[in-house]
Amino acid sequence: MELKEILKEAGVEDKVIKQILTTMKAEKVYITSEENADIRLKKSKEKIEKLESELGDAVTKIDSLKTLETEKESLSKEIENLKKAASDKEFNTALEVALKEAKVKNDKLVKALLDNEKLTLKDGKLEGIEDQLKAIKEENDFLFEKIPRGIPDFATGGKVSGAESGSKVKSIGEKLAEAKSQSVEIKY
Repeated sequence: MELKEILKEAGVEDKVIKQILTTMKAEKVYITSEENADIRLKKSKEKIEKLESELGDAVTKIDSLKTLETEKESLSKEIENLKKAASDKEFNTALEVALKEAKVKNDKLVKALLDNEKLTLKDGKLEGIEDQLKAIKEENDFLFEKIPRGIPDFATGGKVSGAESGSKVKSIGEKLAEAKSQSVEIKY
């Protein structure tokens, strides 16, 4: 049964009933047909407070996760920088070894002439360095140490191991005198 019907049964006129319902609406006075509405309202308010508290906790957790995400990004960047530094160091070490093996006199000058973009590091060795060093050596051979060809034959006049006992080993002086006499013509 509604309030309007209850008021009619009590003998209240329709005009007064209408005025009562309008005033109730204006004053935000509501009616309910359910039992224990005040208890249910209290439970609903408690549930709302609990949900608001959980929402606050969730917002706090989200903020902490955002902080962790920024820390993760900065650590990832730092790891990338360290990997690049290690790679650069390994590249430079391999380059130093290659230059030493090529018997370069001045590392700085040769490094300036190299095209590092064409060099690749593979298994601790530089690929493409040989071709570049060969080209640099052809154009600027003064940057490289000279490698003597053959073994010089200088005998000091002492006994040479492996020489036969009947053969005589010539000293340096004897060899120089013989070479001079062959190249000089004597005129009388």
